[in-house]
Amino acid sequence: MAQITWKSKAELEAEVAERQRQAQIAELERMLGERIQAKIRLEATGGTPEEVAEVQDEINAILEAIRNANTA
Repeated sequence: MAQITWKSKAELEAEVAERQRQAQIAELERMLGERIQAKIRLEATGGTPEEVAEVQDEINAILEAIRNANTA
């Protein structure tokens, strides 16, 4: 006979929080890929140093957000 495993409310809430954290990380990684591609396009097409620096700042901010989400 199969045994039914019951989870406490706290365990269920922790699972939901973990799924949300994973979804947030996935979205941040998608955004990171877009910004990296934008930086590559700017560099390839002669974007101004200011434009490239702005995108790099965005990349750095996204990386920091990913780091924070991974340590939460």
